[in-house]
Amino acid sequence: MSTATHRSTATDAERFWEKVDKEAGRLDGTGCWVWTASGRFGLSNGRSSATPRRYAWEALQQELGLGSLTQDEILRMACGRSACVNPGHMQKGAKPLRRPGSRTCARGHTMDADNGYWAKDGTWVCRPCKRDHSRRYRQDPQFRADQAAASARYIAADPQRAERKKQRQRQRYRDDPDYRARIRAAARERRARKKAEEGRDDRSGNAEMKEAGRG
Repeated sequence: MSTATHRSTATDAERFWEKVDKEAGRLDGTGCWVWTASGRFGLSNGRSSATPRRYAWEALQQELGLGSLTQDEILRMACGRSACVNPGHMQKGAKPLRRPGSRTCARGHTMDADNGYWAKDGTWVCRPCKRDHSRRYRQDPQFRADQAAASARYIAADPQRAERKKQRQRQRYRDDPDYRARIRAAARERRARKKAEEGRDDRSGNAEMKEAGRG
């Protein structure tokens, strides 16, 4: 493990590998090492963390002869399993580049009214990214299973987390005029879009009725 990067300790390594299920990949024949916890892996110094993929890569880079990682590189899973931390299934790639000052999502989609909207919690929802995620969720059973398992672990870790989040959102809505205006604007946009879609459906239905009447 690169001590300069994450300052990991032997205790960190023990905690990390306790959360990795290598048996799952052996049983299903994929060879995946499944990360059974959720989110990032917190290091014992209490001030830093690492993604499970990066931690596994750096922990085994000398043993397996892996190349070092730069801050501009990310790890993608060739197996397609998001919870896998087997370095043998990882491929290095470059982070998506964004021009300084540009308003784009992490994948480079422009943040405008055509591409997304502000959610109630103040985060940007990118429609192209959301469509890609939904398509993968529909088509990939393993991805669905991984998402469901991660969600279950997230809720089980703190059942009151969702309620606290709602309370923070309500408080911010009451106290922050800019946030309140943004949420209201997003709601108006959704209503207008829904109304426009309903109007198109009505016009299409009327046209079909006219065609049927002529016949």
